[in-house]
Amino acid sequence: QTLDGLSFSQASGTMNAGDDFVIRPTQNAATGIKLTITDASKLAVGGPALSSATYITNTGTATISSPTAASSYSSSPMVGALGLTYNSGVPGTLTLAPSSQPVTVTSGGTSTTFPAGAAVTYTSGATITVGGLSFAISGTPTDGDQFIITPNITNGPGDNRNGLLLAGLQGQSTVQSTGSNSKISYSSAFSQLVNNVGNKTRELKVTGAAEAKVLEQATAAVQSESGVNLDEEATNLLRYQQAYQAAGKMMQIASQLFDVLLQLGR
Repeated sequence: QTLDGLSFSQASGTMNAGDDFVIRPTQNAATGIKLTITDASKLAVGGPALSSATYITNTGTATISSPTAASSYSSSPMVGALGLTYNSGVPGTLTLAPSSQPVTVTSGGTSTTFPAGAAVTYTSGATITVGGLSFAISGTPTDGDQFIITPNITNGPGDNRNGLLLAGLQGQSTVQSTGSNSKISYSSAFSQLVNNVGNKTRELKVTGAAEAKVLEQATAAVQSESGVNLDEEATNLLRYQQAYQAAGKMMQIASQLFDVLLQLGR
């Protein structure tokens, strides 16, 4: 069974009608979050493995961006320079040398893959992916303009590109928004979470105070009908005591009168 990206199955045994199961896949997720790196020098914020350049002899205005290596690049890194040459025409194309791997061009959310050795259609600003690395050429090149990507064989100075990419995640829409189909950044999601928790906490406090007042009023109404008023009960007790004493006095007088009548009869 797969539900909301979570897959589970019955490992063994037989279920009976009415059996209940509780699945809490994220109940203890936060308990495993911890800081593993405390030394800032161990953060790979730079990207010295690859560098790119635009030939100074180019006559066009096109420039090449810094290449970004994907996780698959480390398994088969570049052993030599990758050259790109622009060829004018309709459309303009790029020729890669060496051209031993397919090339994928992504523009406007649409990706097109060209086989190894084929001319690649040029689109300004499009992301070009080949051999686990990605880059973009932007601007207007002229026929014969060349660009080059080279691997660094020594540990050169970092250019902070990884740090900039990491910082850029703050503004990227990667988190599903609550109550909608849109995505928001994780900083906005965190702010939304804090706001929701604060609103719910305040709502519960107000609701609790209102319910406490309703309970107080209901208790007072019940007590007014069936409760015991000590002052009233004390007054009634005195009244009953005096009535009892008065009745006793009447009985005493009646007994005395009866005795008097008996004596007169004798």
